Amino acid sequence: MSRLALSDEDKQARDWFVGTTQSLGCKVDVDAMGNIYATRPGKKPGPPTCAGSHLDTQPTGGHALLTAAKLILHSHRLATVYGGCLASTGVLELKPGSPNTVPGYVKFSLDIRSEEDKRLLQFEEQLKVDFEKISQGADLGGLNAGIVRGNGCKVDWTLDSPSKAVRFNEECIQCVVDSAGELFGEDAAQLTQKMISGADCANGAQVLMGAVLRYDGLRAARNW
Repeated sequence: MSRLALSDEDKQARDWFVGTTQSLGCKVDVDAMGNIYATRPGKKPGPPTCAGSHLDTQPTGGHALLTAAKLILHSHRLATVYGGCLASTGVLELKPGSPNTVPGYVKFSLDIRSEEDKRLLQFEEQLKVDFEKISQGADLGGLNAGIVRGNGCKVDWTLDSPSKAVRFNEECIQCVVDSAGELFGEDAAQLTQKMISGADCANGAQVLMGAVLRYDGLRAARNW
C-alpha cells in the first residue's frame, strides 16, 4: 500500500473517512491544516475521549536492504574462500528513500576481480547460486544469526563490463617491492598497505618515484 499525503489516493481516503463517519452520526470539522475531526455525540456530558491517527502512508517499503547487506558481506567472505579474488561495492541505490521506510528495492554494484580468469568465472557462478539462496532466506555462513528471517525477495544479476585478468610485468612489480624495502625496511609491507588505502599518499609517491627510477635504470642497462 502506498498512499502519500496530498496524493489522489490520500484524497480518496479522506473523502471516504468523512462520508463514513458522517453516516455514523458524527459531526465532521476540518481545520486550516487539513486535520479532520469526527465527533460522535455521547450519552453523558463532559470532555470527550479522543483518538487520532493518519490516513496517509509512508512510501511502499520492504526488506530488501537487509538482504543486500547479506549479499555484500557474503561476496567478501566468498572472495577470501576462493583465494586471489576480491569483491567490492561502491554504488548503493535505495528506493523509496524515505527515512522511516525499509527500502523495498535495492540496486548495488559488485566489482569482482581475480588473478585468473577461470577462477573469476567460478567465483561469479558461485555468487549467483548463493545470492539466490540468500534472497530466499537461506542461512549461509551464519548470515541470519540473531535476526528475524524475512519473506524473501527476487535478485536480478546484470553483467556490466567484463574484463580479462591482466598480469603486471614482474620486473615492474619487483621495482616497487625494492623501492618500498629501501625506504622502509622491515615495515615496508605494512606501510605499503596504508599507501594503497590512500592513508599515506606522500610515502606512496616516494615509493612510486623510486620504482620508476629503478625501472629506468634497468632500461638504460639494457639499451631499451
